[in-house]
Amino acid sequence: MADPVIINPSLTLAGQAAAFDADATGIELKITHVSFGRGHYDPTGAAVALVDPVGSKIPVAGCSRPTPYQLRITSAWQENVGTVAVGEIAWWAGNVLVFVWSKADGQVAVYKTDGTPYVMFNDLAFSQVPGNSISFTIDPLESVALAALTEHE
Repeated sequence: MADPVIINPSLTLAGQAAAFDADATGIELKITHVSFGRGHYDPTGAAVALVDPVGSKIPVAGCSRPTPYQLRITSAWQENVGTVAVGEIAWWAGNVLVFVWSKADGQVAVYKTDGTPYVMFNDLAFSQVPGNSISFTIDPLESVALAALTEHE
């Protein structure tokens, strides 16, 4: 049996700034999309885009908030983009890259192939910003089943 890949994304400086700005105005920064790429690097926080993106931004299909500093997000990548070894993942608030995951050692999160959706279910923790300052927007056209899965604890 293969060892699971631990996806522990890093909060970007742009994401941190946007969360503090949102908190100062009494609103929340909304995670809206996820995207994937082939790049391999150790995130420094300075990223504003993926190094080698593949496909489109994917809407969030489901989300819950287990704690004030954590989001549990589900998304389904259904595009046909060929066979892709996913080496980087991004979480977006509109056009702001908020979180990014990648590994310089070449670790692959998943292999995406045509005809098969990749369902990503993960938690995002954000202790560097005020509690409840980051939220989410769920696309109503995405799967109700995925949204229900995210709510289940």
